[in-house]
Amino acid sequence: MEEKDPVGNKFRSAFAEFEQEPPAEAWERLRRELHPEPKTTGIWSTLMSFSFSADRRIGFYLSLGAFILILLLAVVYVASNDRYMIQGRAYTGDVRLCRGTAVLFSVSDKAVPWDSAAYYRSAIVDVNGHFQFPGIKPGKYLLRVAPEGNSETARKFSSSWYDQHVDSGSGPLIIISGNDVNADVHLVKKRE
Repeated sequence: MEEKDPVGNKFRSAFAEFEQEPPAEAWERLRRELHPEPKTTGIWSTLMSFSFSADRRIGFYLSLGAFILILLLAVVYVASNDRYMIQGRAYTGDVRLCRGTAVLFSVSDKAVPWDSAAYYRSAIVDVNGHFQFPGIKPGKYLLRVAPEGNSETARKFSSSWYDQHVDSGSGPLIIISGNDVNADVHLVKKRE
């Protein structure tokens, strides 16, 4: 019987040596090619991928150094901002006010400052009569102190503006331009 397709025999004989099993590393390379591991980018991924291998250690230390430098610059920036403190004591006659509230108003109008007063911040007057407003920006401010609502002091003394004034129009401005300010407030006694 004669074979009908001699090409099949020739093909089998020519490629008989190529039917060997590929080496194990070829399958591993093929797997990595078809399913690559996800790679993250950015500073956080560099910091999180710390390894003791030499090529990753350099990247980690560079990233850590950049992070520390940025943190240091942020601290210097925040510390160098023009922020000041207004602090002082509140008095009722010769005695310190035991409890109350200090209110700070910012002023924006140069011609008529009392018409442009806007609430800025409040502070508690403690049992020693002390109050403070930290982190104040440069500008013009009015300060008012009021005794605690239903106290004996509230019956005897009026809420007063800085420098013994009952009316906001006559109270002097506190100007913050380059130093902390100590502003003691003496409450004005009510007329009986």
